[in-house]
Amino acid sequence: MNVFGLNADVGIVLSIVGAVFGLIAQILIWIYMIAAVRGVQLPEYGDFRRNVNLAYLFSALLLSFVCLTSDAPALAFAQNLLIVQLGCWMVTCIGAVVMLAVRSASREHINSALGAGLFKLVLTALVLWVIA
Repeated sequence: MNVFGLNADVGIVLSIVGAVFGLIAQILIWIYMIAAVRGVQLPEYGDFRRNVNLAYLFSALLLSFVCLTSDAPALAFAQNLLIVQLGCWMVTCIGAVVMLAVRSASREHINSALGAGLFKLVLTALVLWVIA
């Protein structure tokens, strides 16, 4: 594919888009956890959960699609991005546990964010296991 004079593989572009949406899902969880710790007005949990789940689902589907349909360079790139995403979900879960220890007053909100992070961590590990 030739985009504005640059040779770009569609698999690489889709992998980058998938990684960006995975990052958006993680940023949303971090925003929710930090807002809970600071004690500011939190968004409705249903809206938060829907936005995080949609961003993560789109990311996982794109990266899985690239892993299942691409050749060697794009496949390796997508698998590496999934591994990085798995590591970021681990950091998010560890951050949630630390925030639980620091601020027990917002335990209910951080527990929900921790649950969402753990679920995404398990799903990402499952996707990596199935693809690899």
